[in-house]
Amino acid sequence: SYKKVLKNHPTYEMVFNAKISKANIFALKEGSTKSIKRELVQMSKDMKNAEYLDQIFYSLALITYKDHDTTATLEYLEKSIENSTSNVMQKAQAYLKRGDVFFEKQNYVTAEMNYDSALAALPEDYPGYMKIKDKKKTLSELVLNLNTIHVEDSLQALSKMTDKEREKAIDKMIAYLEKEEQRKLEEQKVKE
Repeated sequence: SYKKVLKNHPTYEMVFNAKISKANIFALKEGSTKSIKRELVQMSKDMKNAEYLDQIFYSLALITYKDHDTTATLEYLEKSIENSTSNVMQKAQAYLKRGDVFFEKQNYVTAEMNYDSALAALPEDYPGYMKIKDKKKTLSELVLNLNTIHVEDSLQALSKMTDKEREKAIDKMIAYLEKEEQRKLEEQKVKE
């Protein structure tokens, strides 16, 4: 059906949506993804698609996810998030997918952060919203426990260091905390 739409010389927006929908369906099917990836990469380079880059990169992420290329999937999801300036739902879906990928990789801290970002933008009537919310809540509890363990381990390690080593480690921790605070401020700006 999407191929038929493309043959009828529709408006550019309809052409774009047909191509993206076709790519997203293709991500669910078996078979080679080379041609659809090539088409999407070409679309990402076309200036008339500048406002649609978030959707293009998201579709590329779905296809590379199907191909079990986690690295490329995460890169495309990051690009989708970066290029999503006005499409809040698209950004939320990219955060959600990124949360799923990190969850599968058992990186629960990063997964929890991504689910949190997704929930901030998703409407409560979004399909599966409560399931996502419950998963995020459970991960928050797990992350709290993991952080407690990490702090205890870090304190024990610090107590065994020399004064010079301890100062260096504390400086690294401060730099990390400042970077994390900056990230949270930027996320808060996005939510507003």
